Amino acid sequence: MDAVFFTLSGQADNTQFLIWTRMASGFFVPIVPAYAFMFEHLDDEATAKGVAKMALSAMFGTAFGMMAATFAYDALGGWKWIATTTGMIALCAFFVSMATLSPSNRKVLELKTDVKAALRAPLFWSQCAMSLATGWAVSNLQLTLVIVSLLHWGLTIEEVGLEFTGIILVQLGVAVAGVKLQASQGYRRTITIGLCLVLIFGGATIATIGQSRENMYIPYTMYLFMFSGVVLIMASNQSLLKNIGSWYTTNGQGLVSGISRVIFSIGQALAPITCARVINEFGAECAITICVGLYVLAFCFTMCVGIKIWEDAKPPVIEF
Repeated sequence: MDAVFFTLSGQADNTQFLIWTRMASGFFVPIVPAYAFMFEHLDDEATAKGVAKMALSAMFGTAFGMMAATFAYDALGGWKWIATTTGMIALCAFFVSMATLSPSNRKVLELKTDVKAALRAPLFWSQCAMSLATGWAVSNLQLTLVIVSLLHWGLTIEEVGLEFTGIILVQLGVAVAGVKLQASQGYRRTITIGLCLVLIFGGATIATIGQSRENMYIPYTMYLFMFSGVVLIMASNQSLLKNIGSWYTTNGQGLVSGISRVIFSIGQALAPITCARVINEFGAECAITICVGLYVLAFCFTMCVGIKIWEDAKPPVIEF
């Protein structure tokens, strides 16, 4: 279903249809049950590694997919055919996995679920705020790179595809470094370090993105460092769902992960619409400024609800 709704979003010809299909895709995304399984069966260190690998695979797939799509643009007859082809490939992968993987005999999730405490927990809403900002950032930054590369730097579709290889390489390095950083510094410090990268290199990208094609390597390098901060934030923020689920819910790992993922998908859906319009009216600098600003707002919200930005939260004290 995730593949079906994502494919439909590629066929969208109006804003409302795009938003609803991307939200529906968020409801059915297979990452959610995978998170629930990891959170229940793995310890904190193994969970951090697992989430980092999943975040890497998702981001890698996005970057690789955009790279492949740019090269296949002419061969497949435009973006709508690329979206349809992608959806068909995903459905084939689903059928293959269903036919080859044996279901576990162990009952993983109980039917009784209670997430009321999580819905009242500041830690959960802080996580959701960061998910919204990250979903926005992922779509915003990738679309901004495409628009600037095509319209300002005058690159071809194929050259834009090559640019995304840089994103793939950055993600590989950040995934390895991110796991070690989480293990040594914890989730919250890693998120804060990611924010610092977004602020510093986001500002540098804003200042240099107007460079000509001859000097495009300067803003492109700044952009890659900024994107590395987004990847760090995303992996660590998703890892927080393990603690939220175990501290505040009864068998609710999947549900809180699903809510967070839908919010992430809303950010992904709204960003392209807003980004394209903002770039057209005010320039790419404004689009990246909004991206950085949303992260700042998410961090301000985190501090306002009493979550420390340099220290992991502790389990709540249960009074008898």
